[in-house]
Amino acid sequence: MKIFIYHPSLFFGGASVLFYRIFFFGKNLTNLYFIDCDGGFAHSRSPLESRILMCDDHERLKNEISDDDVIICVSSSIRKLKSEFEILDLNPRVLIWVVHPYEASIRYFKNARKITTTLGCVCGKYFINLFYSKYKKTRDFISRYEGDSIFFMDSAAVRSTNYFLDLNINEERSLLPIPYYESEALDFYKPRVKKVNISNLKIAYFGRVEEFKFPPVAALLTSIANSEICSRVSITIIGDGKGLDALKKRFEGKLDIQFLGRVENENAKRFMTENIDLVFAMGTAALDSSTLGIPTILLNPSNKESKQKFKWLYTTHGKNLGEYTDSPWFVDDGLSLEQVISDCIEKYDFHAEKSREYVENNHGMNVVFNQLMTSCQHAKLRINNIIKV
Repeated sequence: MKIFIYHPSLFFGGASVLFYRIFFFGKNLTNLYFIDCDGGFAHSRSPLESRILMCDDHERLKNEISDDDVIICVSSSIRKLKSEFEILDLNPRVLIWVVHPYEASIRYFKNARKITTTLGCVCGKYFINLFYSKYKKTRDFISRYEGDSIFFMDSAAVRSTNYFLDLNINEERSLLPIPYYESEALDFYKPRVKKVNISNLKIAYFGRVEEFKFPPVAALLTSIANSEICSRVSITIIGDGKGLDALKKRFEGKLDIQFLGRVENENAKRFMTENIDLVFAMGTAALDSSTLGIPTILLNPSNKESKQKFKWLYTTHGKNLGEYTDSPWFVDDGLSLEQVISDCIEKYDFHAEKSREYVENNHGMNVVFNQLMTSCQHAKLRINNIIKV
């Protein structure tokens, strides 16, 4: 059995980083391959060129892939995967990884995607029920394959799918958390035993600045600008995106802030280790900073800008890497910004160590990789069984 990671993408985002790390970690497995595009994220970085297939190299794909093999892909790629492989008359098994809360439900109902309020979620649920045939096909498909060929990155993705499709997904069986490759951090990690400068706390936001990540970042900066701590912190935005210019226009001159734009992961980690005291992030980026021993607050995604409370990443449950604040099930029971800053200064070493331990215990690559490989062996879903919705 061969295993193929299918992620042909030029995009520098969480899913690209996720699959590249898995591929690199499994570099000694001769049956592990990557399907990318020319100049794609993995193709342009990996030294394992002989095990990277181009998605448009149809002859090699047909020669390499058999019906006994398994394709791993994120849920947003299954339409493209099904279309390409049916043309090639290939019918391998498939393992689908849901790495966004809405990607197994309302993503397939175009006019229900832009949810901005709790009422919007209720209306969105009502809306997709109007398309009963499509709703039932999607629901039955996930119900049949969850925990077997369909897995969810965290409890937030499970809760969202359960809500919109009236499902009862078995979270214990269906969770496949986002892994972190521990050895990546060793070159950068330094014990965070230090006393922070209370008159100049160095804060960073790490991640993309667009779509559902823009409103929480803007809300965070607004909270800092309106707080008495404003004169005692400096801020660095590490990441790019369509919303970066808007942030610059709003906050340059109002805050002690710098924008680094897009920075390769290793350079970003080195910069944070040497220069940053506290990180706000979501998704894979939150794992990156935590593993470096930097106290990390998990920001929650949102489609609208509103004041948030905050939680340390290590206090979350269900391997959660961000829960939509717009959702009816969201509980805003975190700390105020002032409480976070005070707590960070008073118990810095405690939060630093707790952040690092949390990632090691809940997102360690060894455990997740073994779970992924075992799940591939038992996957039953095939290309021909993927529904068209």
